[in-house]
Amino acid sequence: MSGKGELVKWDDAKGYGFIRPEGGGADLFAHVRDFIHSYPRPCLGDAFLYERVLDGKGRERARKIMRQQKSQVRPEGRRKAKPKRRGLFSILFVLMFCGLFAILVDHGLYPKEMLWYYAALSLVSFVGYGADKYKAVNKQFRTPEAQLHLVDLLGGWPGGLVAQQLFRHKISKKSFREVVFGTVILNLGVLFCLREKPGYWPEGSFEEYLPALLSRIDRYLDFLN
Repeated sequence: MSGKGELVKWDDAKGYGFIRPEGGGADLFAHVRDFIHSYPRPCLGDAFLYERVLDGKGRERARKIMRQQKSQVRPEGRRKAKPKRRGLFSILFVLMFCGLFAILVDHGLYPKEMLWYYAALSLVSFVGYGADKYKAVNKQFRTPEAQLHLVDLLGGWPGGLVAQQLFRHKISKKSFREVVFGTVILNLGVLFCLREKPGYWPEGSFEEYLPALLSRIDRYLDFLN
């Protein structure tokens, strides 16, 4: 290691920041992929050992970055995260939802097409998170967060939650997690309102189901108004 310094700027969503050398000099660019250990995530005030290298444009940057000591300052008073426990809860929650929803469909509370609907949107959400992670690592133009939230809100949140834990993406951004939690609650609320009595849904095409679903939504909208 050729130097040590303090992290003075960090954008966790984009995965990069700047280290200020201990002996003075210009701040050094530091990307998340150049850290030897990806967890815990870098935080302001952390001290690091690093190696100075030149990028393609001849500018100095830091690589082979290693944490020197535990962080003392965390942005916005954020508590130390417990990603393993939170990740396990997310996976268990998705598995419980899938199992329970399959049982409700089998008992006729929802049409069978709803299973394919959630599966398709979950796949879209999973791929979306994976693509955004790839873009973040390779410093490409990112997928708007609103787009990820919209797919989750429409029913893709099971795939989104799994992707967050599998790709270790967006799990340390508190504001993003809070919005995801909101989309899950809203989606489950709508799903609860669309339930019917056991055995209600007959065997048939989705063209038969769609008018009934839309009619039920209209009734709830009229009730709210």
